[in-house]
Amino acid sequence: MHLTLDTRRRVLDATLAAERDLSAALSVGTLAEWAGLSDKHFQRAFKALLGETPKAYLRRLQLQRAAYLLKWSELSILEIAIRFGYDTHAGFTKAFKRAYGHSPQVFRDARDVVPYLHPKANAGESNQLEPMALTVRIEHVPDQYVVSMRHVGPVETCVNAWRRMIPWARTRGLLHSNAVLLGIHNDYWDVNAQDAYRYDAAIVVAGDFETDDSINGFTIPGGPVAMTEFCGSIAEEDRAWKRLVDQWLPVSGLQPRIDCAYDRYPATLFSGGAFQRLVQTLTGYQATLCLPVSC
Repeated sequence: MHLTLDTRRRVLDATLAAERDLSAALSVGTLAEWAGLSDKHFQRAFKALLGETPKAYLRRLQLQRAAYLLKWSELSILEIAIRFGYDTHAGFTKAFKRAYGHSPQVFRDARDVVPYLHPKANAGESNQLEPMALTVRIEHVPDQYVVSMRHVGPVETCVNAWRRMIPWARTRGLLHSNAVLLGIHNDYWDVNAQDAYRYDAAIVVAGDFETDDSINGFTIPGGPVAMTEFCGSIAEEDRAWKRLVDQWLPVSGLQPRIDCAYDRYPATLFSGGAFQRLVQTLTGYQATLCLPVSC
């Protein structure tokens, strides 16, 4: 199915709105209305663009949010089930176990184990990491308005978003020396997105920046953010995130916010030629790992 740039943007805008305003009452019809498309057109375009139906997408987000509440709130399992549209404890347990591999009670009881990206794929891996002292600081970050291009696919292909973003940003003069580039991870709590991982290549801009049909614009809410500096390869960055989330966070006394987690890159990462950028990516680059938290 061929999608126009306008349709792609409408669908992605609706998904971004859903991610930030999730409730049990949210329906496919509501998403279609937000996108300004008919239900049938919206569902076909959504499946073509994101590889899953809108109904499956909403259910996945609700289970993701439920996992967060199980780990970090004192709400009962039944209260969480009802909040996300499940009429019974049993129905919620069945759906949750199918997604996370454990019942809600078992998942909650393991409060000292924080799910990192895909718990099924990485079960027990964090316990095998060698101890490492992280230098983590907490900074209060203001609201950040960003323009972004989204990539949906395997985690290792997220760089494709930057292959599209960089030429677009360069023609608009956004890649200056003070540019703030963010790689936004939208599936931090998700276990079912290994082949449909949602990643945004984003650049912080002024709030009055005019977007076009090839770009999305939204605000990352401000607040305290745990930050640690990183220098290394892509594989090493993944392990650094595991240490931050699985080792540092549980003993920090802080809770993660569900907004998103993101990498902050220096503008110089994309200032060289294609070969130079490839060498940087494979052998080592600098980034700040940023985890929004609640104090």
